Amino acid sequence: MRRFYWIQDAAAGEPALLRQYAEARGLVPDGRTPDGPPPDLRRGDRVVYAASSRPSADLLEALLLHVLEGGGLLFLGAGVTCTAHELTLLMGARFLRELPYGELSVLCGDSPLTAGFTAEALWDRALILERSAFDNAQVLLSMVVGRQTYPLVWRRDWYLGQVFVMATALPGPAREAYAPVLYNILDAMGGEG
Repeated sequence: MRRFYWIQDAAAGEPALLRQYAEARGLVPDGRTPDGPPPDLRRGDRVVYAASSRPSADLLEALLLHVLEGGGLLFLGAGVTCTAHELTLLMGARFLRELPYGELSVLCGDSPLTAGFTAEALWDRALILERSAFDNAQVLLSMVVGRQTYPLVWRRDWYLGQVFVMATALPGPAREAYAPVLYNILDAMGGEG
C-alpha cells in the first residue's frame, strides 16, 4: 500500500488541499514535524515537505535516501523557505525572499502535470527562488514579478527519484487554481500519473 506523508511545522495546522487529496484517493495521511521521528519511506510513497524548519538528521537522511532510491518529494509553501543546504540542493534553487500578497501573472508550461490549470493571474504571496531552476529543471509554471520571470512550480530528476517544488503558500482564492497541478504531481509521485 502506498502511503502519504506531509512534514510541516507543529503550529501550521493541517493543509486542507492535502487532506482532500488523501480522502479522494483513499489514503491515510500521516502528518509529521521536522524534529519528529522519520517515516519508513518506500518508493511510491507521497512525501510533502512544507516546513520552514530544518529537518532532524534522521529525517534528512530518510528524505535523501527516499529520493536517491526512486521516490518522489514535493516541497510546498514554507518548505521552499527551509535553509537546509541539502534540501536546497534537491530543489535546485535557493529561497531569496517573499513578496507581499498581490496579483501575479502566471505562465503555464506544456506538461501533463499542468493539466487542468487555467489561471493567467492569481493573488498569491510570491515566494521568490533563484532563477537557476530554469536551467536545471522542467519549469511547469512561472510567475512574472515586475519585469522578471521566476520559477513557480517545477520538477527535476534526482538520481532515481524526482523532486517537485511549488513556491506558493496556497492562499485562499488561488488554492483551487493550483489544486489540479498539486493533485497531478501527487499522483505522479505515487505512480498514478
